Amino acid sequence: MHPQIRQIPPGSYPSQFVTRDPNLKVPPELCLSGCFFQYLDSEKLTHDRADQENIARTVKLLGGDIDFGIKTFNERQMFLTHVIIDSSQPAQAALKNALYQSALPRRLRVVTSQWLCDVVSLKKLEAPWRAAHLPAPWDAHRPHPGKTIAFHGFTSDERTALQFMVEAIGARATPYFTPLHSLLIAKG
Repeated sequence: MHPQIRQIPPGSYPSQFVTRDPNLKVPPELCLSGCFFQYLDSEKLTHDRADQENIARTVKLLGGDIDFGIKTFNERQMFLTHVIIDSSQPAQAALKNALYQSALPRRLRVVTSQWLCDVVSLKKLEAPWRAAHLPAPWDAHRPHPGKTIAFHGFTSDERTALQFMVEAIGARATPYFTPLHSLLIAKG
């Protein structure tokens, strides 16, 4: 029997998980004001310099600040509020894992790029509310390499989150289903 997992809707978190004073009314166009991001896994998800520039422009437009890579982490660490990393066991394990581990005791929020995308689309700063918003516990030795998974019946936003989670476990997601697939995830 599987335990029941209760999903907490955005905006109804206990006080220790609140991102800002709930009485403070922040306009949606400044939803990232006061946020300083360090994006450590940028080489995995941004294919060229234009991707990073688009992300930086969007974050700055919404009032935040962002830097990519590990080179500036030490100079910026006093100002950082969030570390964006998609795996708690990153590809350049020795250095990035040390940065990830140093972020935890300093109480920086460690989130994924999926969280940033969801916050930007909502235009409201929220604590992570999906599993895809937290780093995967593996990178090099993922549990399901070579598996192919298809989805059916999900909204566009749900499909994006599912695809992120499927790739995090080492599988490949497709928009179609064949007898060669390992799994079909369907929503009733």
